[in-house]
Amino acid sequence: MSAKPKTLQQAMVYFADVDNGLKFMVECRWPNGVECPACGRDDVRFISTRRMWECKSQHPKKQFGVTQKSAWFMLHRIRLAMQARSFLKLGGPDSEVEVDETFVGGAARFMHADKHRRRITETGTKDKTPIFGILERGGEVRAAVVPNRKKKALHGEIKKHVAAGSAIYSDALMSYQDLKPTFAHQVIDHAESYVDGQIHTNGLANFWSLLKRGIKGTYVSVEPFHLIA
Repeated sequence: MSAKPKTLQQAMVYFADVDNGLKFMVECRWPNGVECPACGRDDVRFISTRRMWECKSQHPKKQFGVTQKSAWFMLHRIRLAMQARSFLKLGGPDSEVEVDETFVGGAARFMHADKHRRRITETGTKDKTPIFGILERGGEVRAAVVPNRKKKALHGEIKKHVAAGSAIYSDALMSYQDLKPTFAHQVIDHAESYVDGQIHTNGLANFWSLLKRGIKGTYVSVEPFHLIA
């Protein structure tokens, strides 16, 4: 991929190449060419084996760049900064909001026997972490760990994050009943179809897919406390 990514999926593929990530960082940090942060000299030398630069002048910290350890630290700081801490609710009278749940947990067939015995006590979703998601179409996504998929837990998250009067689309889970009249609630029954005009939860389905693919490709598995912001 030569062009810069425009979607999350494209970004995951593009930045999987370390050199693409380095090039992108350089363009953001030094749009007019790499300069020594200490003295401003622009005829610096690139050390390809370490992916760092070295200034030709003699002064402290003549080599500059970041190690994998520093990059990992900064990644977590960036993720923390990106977390939505707004008191504003999603949606509104003219907005469309999708709500859906999923479960996150390691696949039993990939676990070591000892870990399987410790973590998998029943079949299905019993030993996985329930996650509830809210997507405002054309806006942001908010997701949170919930204790279960019961009505009290899901309604509480919806009332906390979605403005009254919003159009809400969900699947046919019984826990979503009685959202009216506070919300303009419409249901898509996945036993019959996945889309009925504007009524669907495909946006969140795509989000769950990217989330789980990212976890599987980067971390292999996560513990429940890793999912809590």
